[in-house]
Amino acid sequence: GLHLYGENTADVKGAMVTGFDVEVLYLALKWGYRVKEVPIRWYYSKGANVNPVKDSYRMLKDILKVRTNDLRGLYRKRQPTGSGD
Repeated sequence: GLHLYGENTADVKGAMVTGFDVEVLYLALKWGYRVKEVPIRWYYSKGANVNPVKDSYRMLKDILKVRTNDLRGLYRKRQPTGSGD
């Protein structure tokens, strides 16, 4: 499962760029899922301010952590548990 932003992660207040989607896409491709690009309608929010330096640094850390987590074996695909029938 996902490891970057789990139950012990602090709540996000305001704009925050994270590697959550990078981790999801990485795992989907690693585990053989098909990924499809779909169009979305984007709306600008005046109250959301992204800090280019701070958020770029956070994203780089998250990407490196995804790679490190994979090298450590944290992203093994779990086998579905059956009812034993």
